[in-house]
Amino acid sequence: GEAVVTGFVDINKPGTYEVSYSAVDQSGNYAHPIYRIVNVVDQDPPILTLLGDANITHEAGSEYLDAGAVWYDNIDGNGTADANGSVNDKVPGIYQVVYTAVDSSGNAAEAKIRSVYVTNESPSDSNASEGLEFFENLSIGSYVASFVAHDADIISSIAYSLFDSNDSLDNALFNIDENGTLTTASAFDFETDPEIYSIRVMATDEHSASLTRIFELTLLDVYEN
Repeated sequence: GEAVVTGFVDINKPGTYEVSYSAVDQSGNYAHPIYRIVNVVDQDPPILTLLGDANITHEAGSEYLDAGAVWYDNIDGNGTADANGSVNDKVPGIYQVVYTAVDSSGNAAEAKIRSVYVTNESPSDSNASEGLEFFENLSIGSYVASFVAHDADIISSIAYSLFDSNDSLDNALFNIDENGTLTTASAFDFETDPEIYSIRVMATDEHSASLTRIFELTLLDVYEN
């Protein structure tokens, strides 16, 4: 006949279970019980799913909010994955966020990685705020013009300078401050000096991305008796 089975094994819950088997004959004689130890184990790791794209391009200066990742486990259910790593949304660069999860049985999920590319646009469309003409006989340090460049980044500061190159031989005759104000660094005489001067203005943002542009300045004659 069949032995009497005592005990219960929950196949959906990891653990150690004991099952005993016993029997008694028609004369009331009991057999020595025997036992079986059943170890229910969970060897399946959680499954991770990224929320959002694995590769993201983000503009420097705007707040970065990570979408995160979730996990599913056949025993533990589901939850939010642990995120390791951070993104500095103010500094251009490549950042990685690594998502992990470990179930109650110690099985580690295969990590998921999100790469965040924080980018910075160079300044653009550099121009002078007024005509690039100035009169002769101005004292050194006299105002000539102001320069303005635009930057597509949400948060940006631009500093101006004169960039020396083969096509900007006249830079030494002028000064420009970081705010873009151009002044004379020499005295000019219309009767003896050239009429046209070439300078190269550089606009540089806080992340060292820059734009250079050549401007021509015209020296104007002052009527003298």
